[in-house]
Amino acid sequence: MYFKNLNGKSLSAILIVVMLTLSSCIKDLPPIFKGGHSHPGKPTVLVAGYESNGTYNIAKYWIDGQEIKLSDGTRDASANSIFVSNNDVYIAGSDNGAVYWKNNNEIRLAGDHASSIFLSGNDVYVGGTHDSKAVYWKNGTEVALDKTNVYGNYNDAAANSVFVSGNDVYAAGYDGPNAVYWKNGAEIYLTAGTTTLTGFVHAYSIYVKGSDVHVVGYDNFAGSAFPQVWYWKNGVRVLINQVDHYGQGNSVLVSGSDVYIAGMQVSAPTYVQAAAYWKNGNVVLLPNTLGTPDAKSIFVSGNDVYLAGYEIVDYLHSYAIFWKDGVETKLTDGSYPAAANSIFVK
Repeated sequence: MYFKNLNGKSLSAILIVVMLTLSSCIKDLPPIFKGGHSHPGKPTVLVAGYESNGTYNIAKYWIDGQEIKLSDGTRDASANSIFVSNNDVYIAGSDNGAVYWKNNNEIRLAGDHASSIFLSGNDVYVGGTHDSKAVYWKNGTEVALDKTNVYGNYNDAAANSVFVSGNDVYAAGYDGPNAVYWKNGAEIYLTAGTTTLTGFVHAYSIYVKGSDVHVVGYDNFAGSAFPQVWYWKNGVRVLINQVDHYGQGNSVLVSGSDVYIAGMQVSAPTYVQAAAYWKNGNVVLLPNTLGTPDAKSIFVSGNDVYLAGYEIVDYLHSYAIFWKDGVETKLTDGSYPAAANSIFVK
């Protein structure tokens, strides 16, 4: 089953239980991220997300499965995007407003929500929203993104993903019901006013390789049971393998000459949802052991494909999960709603 309004807040809002929790928590970074130490012999997997305590969502991340809490559980918070630069861990998210964390220390931003983080040299870029406007922050200073209203004067816009290539800053998101991306603040429409407020096409992830700009997102229309994956290369929509299928695109990454997209697919005739990724347009379905899964983020390291996401059992129970080459690892025990939103492999 596909849940259109799935997010941390909507899940926690319907909880009717109170949790007495005994959870292990790392209070500081592990030794592998102190003093320039490297991880001996294998990659380190870092995953950002959240887990409910029965009342509020707690922003968390995991290093090789070990949990680190970023918020105190007294209000809703979420870790939405993770990036490692040298031995520093950067995470963008929300904790009573837009924030990012550097090595567990919270830096507040003058905004509502932080969706994405990217490091370029010593500069920290965070994409998100402020007063329903698309913005990014460079080292904490807000930069407004164009809202041209070419296809109608809609009130809301957001930057869901940020990427820096050379001297150029890119962001992907939406302006009203239309998918857009921005290059150095200038708005570029990916959908040309073909939608109305009864539906939308939003862009959720952007990746730039050389002169090629890759963007992925999905639509959601009234009267349609499921969304469709949208993928654009240099502003032109490219069809991927969705014959007799529906799907959702959440994350795009380019490794060498290969283009990877993470998301979910709902296949006819049974319409069972599966977490999935596409490599050069060809779908790979991930095993579904529990319920309703979705892959929110993808990372490729060598020959290995890593994804982060969740599996929903019901409205009160879900697992934060990552997959390596199709093998899943549960990061939470499923007692309460949880999700993994972003993955980085060092």
